[in-house]
Amino acid sequence: MRTIRNVSLLVFVLVFTNFGLAQTHVPNFLISVWPEYDHPGVLVIFNGELNEADVPAEIAFPVPERSRFALVAGSTDTTANTMIPVPIEEGETGKQVSFTAVHPSFHVEFYFNPFAQGEAHRHYSYDFVPQFSIDSLIVDLQEPLPAQNFRPEIPVDHQMQDSHGIKYYRSHYNKVAPGDTIHIEAHYENPEGKMTNDLVQTQMGAGNGRMGDGMPEGGGTSGSDQSSSNNIWIILVIGLIIIVVIYFVTQSGSGKTPREETAAVPEQTEPGATEHLSREDDTGNMKFCIHCGEQIPVEANFCTQCGKSQGA
Repeated sequence: MRTIRNVSLLVFVLVFTNFGLAQTHVPNFLISVWPEYDHPGVLVIFNGELNEADVPAEIAFPVPERSRFALVAGSTDTTANTMIPVPIEEGETGKQVSFTAVHPSFHVEFYFNPFAQGEAHRHYSYDFVPQFSIDSLIVDLQEPLPAQNFRPEIPVDHQMQDSHGIKYYRSHYNKVAPGDTIHIEAHYENPEGKMTNDLVQTQMGAGNGRMGDGMPEGGGTSGSDQSSSNNIWIILVIGLIIIVVIYFVTQSGSGKTPREETAAVPEQTEPGATEHLSREDDTGNMKFCIHCGEQIPVEANFCTQCGKSQGA
């Protein structure tokens, strides 16, 4: 009787354990692995998506032994877009990151450094063993910009390249059960120990074209060429301004505008008529006939010489 009771208790524990594992279900999960991106180690990024009805949910991830700098967004006491640090703890099977997801979307970042200092060869290996079921799991391996002979040790389904020339190797897994192992591994060489982000910043600061060594590819414009071109335009604009100023100063030197100078030219009329029209003597008592030119009193309406009217 006691044996039956113990067996029943064991079955109950196993069923309850499996039921607990199945409670956390993640429809979509992305693992991004970026070696030597902005740190001399490997940056691992988790992006998960839960069903709205399943939150809050307890989430735990296994991480490599040398992991540090864990950050989480979408956890307790924060908003979905705010990153907060979380401790890396010792779990039943090794180090892990755990938190309560209170938003359907969550984001986790951490670093680990498996590289030997001073060696050109790079090798990293990481086994991801989820404690929850995943409908669609994607693993994305980023090839560092300074890498040589990059060799991903995953079943690559798709390869792509972004605008900076960074390559990505993608593997897709369907229906990952709790406890399944997803092996992630890659080899490459980085003799100079450069970081991807440093080369990207150099690209953005130098102008057009993709760069692997800090210089633009053929056909691009370097910073010095752009500076020379800008200087030429500045000189041309200054020269144009000087020409305009000289023109206006020259025109204003006579004290008259071109329109005033044109208006000062007398209109041409019949010979003799303009010469004698309304001409007076020094006393203002005499004028000249508009027909024969004879001097007559200023108040005269008819010429005393020719007898013609002085009216218009």
